[in-house]
Amino acid sequence: MNPLISELFVLVLFVAVLIVISLWALRAVWRTIKSIRTKGKVAPLDILGVLVGIAIIACVSYGIFVEPYDLEVTRSTIYSKKFAANPDRPSLRIVHISDLHCDSEPRLEPRLYPTIKSLHPDIIVFSGDCINCREGLPIFRKCMQELSTIAPTFVGLGNHDSRQWPNVDILGKTKVKNLKGQLEKLNLHGMSICVTGVPVDRESPGTANLNKLSKNNFNIYVYHYPCAAESLSKYNVDLLCTGHTHGGQVRLPFYGAIITRSPTGKQFEAGMYHVNNTWLSVTRGVGLEGSWAPRVRFLCRPEVTLIDITGDEQWRLSQAANCIVE
Repeated sequence: MNPLISELFVLVLFVAVLIVISLWALRAVWRTIKSIRTKGKVAPLDILGVLVGIAIIACVSYGIFVEPYDLEVTRSTIYSKKFAANPDRPSLRIVHISDLHCDSEPRLEPRLYPTIKSLHPDIIVFSGDCINCREGLPIFRKCMQELSTIAPTFVGLGNHDSRQWPNVDILGKTKVKNLKGQLEKLNLHGMSICVTGVPVDRESPGTANLNKLSKNNFNIYVYHYPCAAESLSKYNVDLLCTGHTHGGQVRLPFYGAIITRSPTGKQFEAGMYHVNNTWLSVTRGVGLEGSWAPRVRFLCRPEVTLIDITGDEQWRLSQAANCIVE
């Protein structure tokens, strides 16, 4: 079955079950109130229903008022033979963020600068979806401008940016690099780094330059959709940084994301994956989906992803074999 259809089925099923349970809990509350008023005995099943109702209210309140503001730093370390061994520090430190979805009022944006600065990154990448509304534009630009003072900052615009705001200069005069297929080359810690990427719906220039990626460089590709991992892994892409899925925004225990809106479904819903010789980082994002979607996160905290790349052979030998970038 198509992953998008499967996700829609799971979403409808989840909402239907939630409505049924909520109605049952509401009925139990009403029956309990009536029993108390008439000094009758409260049925155990009604007590259970009241407790379930309280749990639902607590979870919804937590998902709306607490978790969307609870920023998490997720750390990953990978090995690359392209870097010289340095046991004292990572050979390259990358901070990856995505999906700010800035609204008219700041949410986590003011916390990003001090949080990311404390991580001392060499490179910052943002993989798209900047704003939910025009009023969020100044907040987004200020955030990007602040981040660009920490380290070189690169942006690959997402589907919200290209489709909802096609005529808006989202990045304005910020000092970030807007990736449109060009190859941005850096020399960090004696190693040649190449950062490239494309906006959604403007993929052609990036596709044309993929063959120009040198095996001698450590190549970072910034793109919004994780479903591109299979095709990009055929080129010399060492690390692909993506977002889009929000990690589902609402996750269930033991199941994970209910919906990712990605053609690959749950295959790349959130986290770090190894696709052929390419590492894929799918960050859960910082903001919340706009428009019709509920502004909620549950078991899916907003995330700053820290990626340390090491050339330390001893570290590699102490880890699982899948922590290698060839």
